Amino acid sequence: MKAKQLIGRSDAMYCGIAMVVTILELALIATNPQLGAYALEIALLLQLIISASLEFYAGATLSFYIGIGNTMLTGFALKLASAVSFLIGFYLSYQGLIIITWCFLVTAFALDSIGTGCLKSTFRPTYNRIHYTLTGKNADFAIIAFSFLTLRLLLPLALLLLASYVLSSWQPSYSAAATFSTIIICRFVQFFYAHQDLKLTRVTFKPKQHMAHPLTEQTP
Repeated sequence: MKAKQLIGRSDAMYCGIAMVVTILELALIATNPQLGAYALEIALLLQLIISASLEFYAGATLSFYIGIGNTMLTGFALKLASAVSFLIGFYLSYQGLIIITWCFLVTAFALDSIGTGCLKSTFRPTYNRIHYTLTGKNADFAIIAFSFLTLRLLLPLALLLLASYVLSSWQPSYSAAATFSTIIICRFVQFFYAHQDLKLTRVTFKPKQHMAHPLTEQTP
């Protein structure tokens, strides 16, 4: 796969999935009768507080210590863990364990905020480094933003339509499980592709050079 296509695919998935997941998570919280009448307001307030406390600092700190490539992978892994925590929390809510449910939801918010901070700090710098390693040129994200338009537009639309059908037709517990399972699959696919993309650059550096890999070196 050409460098431009590789980056365009990953950028399209990153933007499309990020937008849809936020909408679906808030919709599921708002429609869960077990969480109470003010669940959405409480969730939004908690997200704002946690995001302001963790998001920026987490990405900058991790990229300094483990490098931008590893920080990007960590961000996708945390997003995946956040979706799993949401799924467990919703399962427990239908068992009547509300306090433990909110503990898992707060954990999910924290993981999501740290993951967002990691990805905001490193996603495009990492893929720019990948593009430079493969082509010798910096990536033009203004042009890349218009690539893979089918994936950028149809993926969010398909996920929203599927979630809308499930939420309106199935029992709340089953619809939540199906929706979060879909989110988990999307997050896993993102992590898998990011891991494979980083492998492409690692094979271009020979061990005898004794130099740190550009995607894992520390930022001065």
